[in-house]
Amino acid sequence: AALSSLMASHVVKLEVVNAKVTKSGVFSLAETIARGRFSAQHLDFSGNKIGDEGLRALVDALAASKKTVETLILHDCGISSKVSNPS
Repeated sequence: AALSSLMASHVVKLEVVNAKVTKSGVFSLAETIARGRFSAQHLDFSGNKIGDEGLRALVDALAASKKTVETLILHDCGISSKVSNPS
């Protein structure tokens, strides 16, 4: 709920490191991004267990909004190697 409160805003850097954000939190933010109501140049979700589904939701939302993110940091986010290294 806290991430979705960033409605209609643009920030340069959003760092939610080790904040216990789960994939449901990322889904809320992804929905806001997809609607074009939030953008950021740098996103860091390190240490949050967003998983493969959270990553997909975030990437799909960014693609739908046509926003550019310069830096996306996802260290220790429970993302499988299949998603992070597609071949």
